[in-house]
Formats: sequence, C-alpha cells, structure tokens
Amino acid sequence: MNDRFERMWESNRDHVRRILLALTEDIDLTEDLLQDTYLRARAGMSGFRGGSEKAWLATIARNLFFSHARHKSFRSEESLDAIAELADDSSRVDSDDYLMLLSLREAMNGLDSAQREALIMRHYGDCGYEEIAEHLSCTPTTAKHRVWRAMQKLRGVVASREEGLVQCSQLRGPKIIDWLYDALSQRESAAIESHITLCAPCRKNLAEIRRLSAILEKDQGNRRICTLIDLDAHGCTTRYVWVKRLNEDDEPVRTFVWHRRPGWELDSLALQGQPVDWRWSDVQEKEPEFKRFEAELPTPVTRGGTVDAMFIVRPPVGSHWEAQPLANNVWHYHHKHSPFPEHQAVFIVTIRLPLAAKLLNVDPAPQKISTRTGRVSLTWRVMTGIVREELGQDMDWQFEADLDYLLGSGG
Repeated sequence: MNDRFERMWESNRDHVRRILLALTEDIDLTEDLLQDTYLRARAGMSGFRGGSEKAWLATIARNLFFSHARHKSFRSEESLDAIAELADDSSRVDSDDYLMLLSLREAMNGLDSAQREALIMRHYGDCGYEEIAEHLSCTPTTAKHRVWRAMQKLRGVVASREEGLVQCSQLRGPKIIDWLYDALSQRESAAIESHITLCAPCRKNLAEIRRLSAILEKDQGNRRICTLIDLDAHGCTTRYVWVKRLNEDDEPVRTFVWHRRPGWELDSLALQGQPVDWRWSDVQEKEPEFKRFEAELPTPVTRGGTVDAMFIVRPPVGSHWEAQPLANNVWHYHHKHSPFPEHQAVFIVTIRLPLAAKLLNVDPAPQKISTRTGRVSLTWRVMTGIVREELGQDMDWQFEADLDYLLGSGG
C-alpha cells in the first residue's frame, strides 16, 4: 500500500503543488500545505476507491487550503454566518454588483489621496496601521481613521436608504472595521459579536460594510499585484505571477490571453486554481518581440466575474534577471519592476533566496522576512505610482531592490 501511494504521489506532486500555488499566492504556505496534503492522503489511502488520482489528491489539497483560509479570513466564518443570519441579505454579492463596482471605482477616484492610499494598503495589501502611517507620514491612529473615513464615503454607494433606522451609539468609528479585519483582541471581538447579535442598526451597518468589502474585492486585479522571484543555487530565477481580471464585457470570457517577454520560457499556467494546457497564438502583439499565449478557462466567466490566473515563467539564462556571483561565495541580485505604471495599487513582491543562503545586505528593507520553510523570503509591499513620484529618478521602474547573500561558507 505504501509503495503504491509513493508512486501516486511522485506522479502527481507537481500537479498538486501548482494547484496550491494558484490558490495561496504564497510559496511558503504552498510548501506547508503540500506536506499536509501528503500526510492527509497517505493516512487516507485505504479510502481511495480508484478513479482519477489527480482529482483525489487535488480535492484533498483544496480542502486543506479552504480550511486554512477560513481561519485566516476577516473573522471566523462561524461568527460571521451566525450574525449574517440575523441581518438582511444586503451583504450578498450578485451579478448586479458589477454596476455598483463601476460606481465604487468612480467614488474611489474621488477620495482624498491619503484616504485612498490608506484604504488600498489596508484592504488590498493587508498592511497594518503602523505601516500605513509610515508611508503616509502620520500616526497609526490617523491612518486608522483615514481608512474608516474612506470606507464611510464608499458606503454611500451600497448603503440602503431605509427610513427610521436609528444609528447605534455604542459601536462608532473604525472599531467595526477593525473587527472585520481581525485587528482586535479576543475580548474586544467577543464584546462586539455579543452586541451585534442584539443590535439591529449594527447588523445593518455590518451587512453594508461586508457588501462593500465583497464588491471592492472584485476590483483586486486593478489594486493588488503579486509576484514571487525564486532564486536557485546557480543564480537563476523563476518568476511566479498571479493575475486577476474582472470581466467587464457583456459576453462570457472563455479564453485567457497573455503575452511572454522575449526569450522567457512559460513553465506552467493555472486558471481558476486548475492547471491547464496552453497554446501559442498566431495573433501578432503590438510589440513584435512579445509572443502571445492563450488557454481555455475551465469555466466561462460572466460579466462581473473574475478571471484568476497564475503562471510560472523563467527568464533567459545569462540575462540581467539572474543573480551575479561576486567573491567568497557571495552573490548579488538586483531586481527592478513596474507591474502597472498607470495604476495606483499595492505591489507585493517576494524574493526567495536559495536553500541554505544567508542574507547579508538588502536595500530597501523589506516589510517582512520569513524563514518558515528553511529558506529566507523577503517581501515588500509598495504603492505603485507613489514610489515612482517620490524617487524622481528612473520613471520606468516603480520598485528596485538590491541584495547580497552568502551561499555555503565564505572563503
């Protein structure tokens, strides 16, 4: 039985890994969940009744991811669902939300610049108030109130106009948003949950904010950009790119289309969390050196829905996209990137060092350094456009980083 399982796992491991990468947007979390999938599947092998091995393992992996996501999302689903049952259905997301999203985009553009940046960083970048305050040169309290005021202004687009609803005096200001973002202590959260279950105005308040958050999430493709740069022991890089696109057309989207940089190799493509086959297109790109590829979506995406893609690409060997050896086993890597120069968004870029590498220097300092799976990962959260203006230098690059690391022991 064990030999049979090990053969099954080795044959499908990469497939499961790509599914988890597409779902998590986090390579360290992917490695953790991949190990959990292995253990769960190995323990449950006696229950496998035949059929598609890939589908069986993929189901286990997805269930583990969704279980993890439930614990990480705003508040526990149990608390949210119990309260939602008492509220009306205004927090539901349906096809009409596409038109509301267009209104929200216009309202977002009309926000004060500091409020808009604070909201983008908090909602799309998961930035803490201290980080937002540092970026905006204000106090964390001011950053918190800017997020709240931005949400209050946007709520006017989704808020109901029910007459006679008295506003509650016990739950004012940004506390309810802090509760949704899980930024309160257990004691404070329990008190809020107890109050909301008994207070109709606060349930209405919660329903509208949840609906607003859900609709804003549909615009993630324009507000949040994720890239992972994975370095190996030879200085070569593999780039993981996560793309979300809102379908703004009347017709369903059935085909995903993207383009490849000159000389880059496309290693893998996943759509809607499912690895798929792709094909090169005969359609000529505006820039002749770029080559277009496309693939069929597992399920067509109707207007207002999101096309979710993850692809893995490798730059040409020997190009400037690779790390360069210096002396005494020290390597230098320079990265520069402009994901969407015309968009104000949170650009989240992670650079993962090779196995057993020791970080020596890095500039600018990342917001997060992780060693969870035995490899150093450095993550930056950057407001695109804003960085370009502040630097006042090379207008073509919104983010640049330099780092030195040691492989093995120095001479």
